[in-house]
Amino acid sequence: MVQTLPNIVLVICDTLGAKHMSLYGYERHTTPNLERLVEEVGFTVYTNCYTTSCWTSPAHASLFTGLYPGEHGVHEGNMCLAGNFMTLPELLEWCGYTTIGISCNLLIDVLTGFGKGFDVFHSIGGRLIFSESDPYVRALGRFVSENSRSNWDRVRNSIGWCIRNRKLAPLLKKTANKLYKKLVLSKRGVRINSTPFTKKALLVAKKEIRRAENPLFVFLNLMQTHHNYNPPHGFRHVWSSKSSPYKGSGQDFLNHYYKEPYPDEAIDYFRDLYDEEVLFLDHCLAGFIREILYSDAGDNTLIIITSDHGEHFGEDGHYGHILSLEDAVTKIPLMVRFPGGSCDVKDSLVQINDIVATLMDVVDCPVPPPTSSVSFVSSNRRSKALMEIIKPERWLSKMKDSEFKRRISKGPFQREIKGGSPSESDKQVS
Repeated sequence: MVQTLPNIVLVICDTLGAKHMSLYGYERHTTPNLERLVEEVGFTVYTNCYTTSCWTSPAHASLFTGLYPGEHGVHEGNMCLAGNFMTLPELLEWCGYTTIGISCNLLIDVLTGFGKGFDVFHSIGGRLIFSESDPYVRALGRFVSENSRSNWDRVRNSIGWCIRNRKLAPLLKKTANKLYKKLVLSKRGVRINSTPFTKKALLVAKKEIRRAENPLFVFLNLMQTHHNYNPPHGFRHVWSSKSSPYKGSGQDFLNHYYKEPYPDEAIDYFRDLYDEEVLFLDHCLAGFIREILYSDAGDNTLIIITSDHGEHFGEDGHYGHILSLEDAVTKIPLMVRFPGGSCDVKDSLVQINDIVATLMDVVDCPVPPPTSSVSFVSSNRRSKALMEIIKPERWLSKMKDSEFKRRISKGPFQREIKGGSPSESDKQVS
């Protein structure tokens, strides 16, 4: 442990799966810069890291609390983090850190409860009009989600809830947010072209780091590898075909389940675009990290690069990141550059919620982490990793009655990985 508190930079590469990184053995050379950086500045690469769920909100809630989805309550029916949980930025703030949040994902925002403990929070990817973490808005959303199987049910249940509770404002707020997302953010937001948002987020992060006087914690969410895949000039067509018939077609994974599955040729083309996004992200991250580490305080800086989940491209009939806890979507990268730098590779089992206990160890925080978070700088070792989908029926209720739907059971999905590496017997159970 260092004698003074290190600066901490935590980068979440949204939707980046370890499976698509050449650093982790992928056949395409998608991460050449990160591979050089491992030896150049001394990263420890964890080869057996898992998230706790298959999508953004529950995985980030685990990252911030050290808890599993079944414990923190953020799931398919509730995207907001409750205010009664002690969060990672809050703990670091108590330890003397200036805490900065920078997010390109509107799901990870002050208005969804993820701003607790941050001195400053930059919403780079856009922000909803009204807070989704308001207790009445959350109650309305939970009631409608748990009791609706069709759009008509949602309308009827929303109106019924407002009448029974004599409150109209929550419905108006949720409606305004949905319309704003559909009419504005979906047409010009980060999911259409993430590149300018990635560049801006990294620029904001560098400015915050340069002017920091106290020990600094920077959380950074980048959406470069989230659909829609739209790699910038200079990286597009490294693998994707210029003449693909699927060029310009929609990449909505919900349509793959709700309407008609994408043909293999379309998924192959989307995979090519995704790999090009990974290649561009690799380029951006390497430059950002070098600039941080070659600054005056760079040697006493702890950098974590990881992801909230990966992406499916046809594995077991899946596309995107819902309704599955298989490796393609749950096995994530984890690179940690500890102060001073030391190049190493570790295959011990770790999980995204272990970052809380790890950072508490590093800064010698007197508050004990939850038992579900195991520090990977201590002598303790995780015996198993647990992944959960708490409310799969939210997705299943919208699917057409198909062979795919029939082979997926309703009810919570869980998957456990035991020991060091997953075995062939480790299967998703429901």
